[in-house]
Amino acid sequence: MTLTEITSFAASALPLQAMKQHLRLGTGFSDDALQDGLIESYLRAAAVAIEGRIGKALLQRRFQLCLADWRGLDEQPLPIAPISALVSLRLIDAGGAAVEVAPARYRLVADLQRPKLVAVAGFLPAVPSGGQIELVFDAGFGPDWADVPADLAQAVLLLAAEFYENRHEQSPRAAGLPVSVQMLIERWRIVRVLGGGNEANRFVAAFDAGGFADSRRWCGRLSFGLAGAWHALGRGGCRYGARGGRRRGDAVNCCLPHHGARGPDRLASATTAQPALSRRRAGLCHHRGQRARRRGPLSDLHRSRGEPDMSYQAAAALQAAIYARLSSTPALAGVSIVDAVPAGTSLGSFVLIGPEQVLDQSDKTGAGAEHRFEVSVISDAAGFMTAKDLAAAVSEALLSLPLVLSVGHLVSIGFQRATARRLDQGAVRRIDLLFRARIAF
Repeated sequence: MTLTEITSFAASALPLQAMKQHLRLGTGFSDDALQDGLIESYLRAAAVAIEGRIGKALLQRRFQLCLADWRGLDEQPLPIAPISALVSLRLIDAGGAAVEVAPARYRLVADLQRPKLVAVAGFLPAVPSGGQIELVFDAGFGPDWADVPADLAQAVLLLAAEFYENRHEQSPRAAGLPVSVQMLIERWRIVRVLGGGNEANRFVAAFDAGGFADSRRWCGRLSFGLAGAWHALGRGGCRYGARGGRRRGDAVNCCLPHHGARGPDRLASATTAQPALSRRRAGLCHHRGQRARRRGPLSDLHRSRGEPDMSYQAAAALQAAIYARLSSTPALAGVSIVDAVPAGTSLGSFVLIGPEQVLDQSDKTGAGAEHRFEVSVISDAAGFMTAKDLAAAVSEALLSLPLVLSVGHLVSIGFQRATARRLDQGAVRRIDLLFRARIAF
């Protein structure tokens, strides 16, 4: 993440005269303005130092935020407040080409501590592979010093006076802000709990990738931060330490209730688990036997009651978009794009749109699905070079720009793995490319 200040506050907005009065400087002399530049520099330094401590912009100006990816699928916390307006949102691909995102697809949730950019419906737009997000916005209490809250304005004057009075100080001083300044800014400081990120999604991602062991590092943060009723990870009543009677590694068992059948070894497979879920993921035990309240595998914890399930309706639209993209790719000109192996003895080189697996990704924001699909490159040319060149062209075509679907919209698409092998006693080369696409409705 990179936050850049596009415009700075003007010198006329700084309280120069108020600072002179605070310092009790003499007036009525011909050289009254002699120290104006020095005082202005201390005011700017003090204002920036306090802004860094409280995460607030005192005077309104324009900022640019660059991100490699969204923090969450449907929202992005913003690093500074208060934000008065969102100016523009662009997606920039790896080659530097920018696409403007329509303002109708996102909105600002204004908050004095943690403002957010949220999707109007479904998820935020997918970020191009190797690209970035560029968000421009205006932040600050107002354009004039009178718009700054009184306690923050006084803190700036006190800190600027400290800089002015001790500008020649050589002896070592205690680190940190003066006590009076800290007292004035204390109520404006941000309490960072979970840092605005979607810890629940990160836990599930860690569990999918490496199971129980890899997800344990998220358990403590989830158990202490997500204790509300019907939260994404439910309600937990456990305590840790000597009196709690539980090891910290048991956070999964006590803070993720209602997620599978309890087996003798606490990792038994659940009879109600969906086929797409592994036994390890579906078999986490209940806490205190609360099976009646909610049944289902771990993925169901992301949904509240009565919310929509996934839909398979985008499968045909996704295949049509893949076919259209590959058919229009110059590097694949003259290569057949098919979804069945052509008849005949001479195969040549062709691209086969192959098997697909669809998983439920619905949550409390709406219905969604994860499509894991395979695209294969098959060639009877000598060696693997021809097949690999075509496979690279397929991967670049699908990942360079987001696909446009007739049903739903693409949240993200990524490459997972490739397998190259020989067929027919080495006469045919085949490379299977596995991709994952997330679609919201």
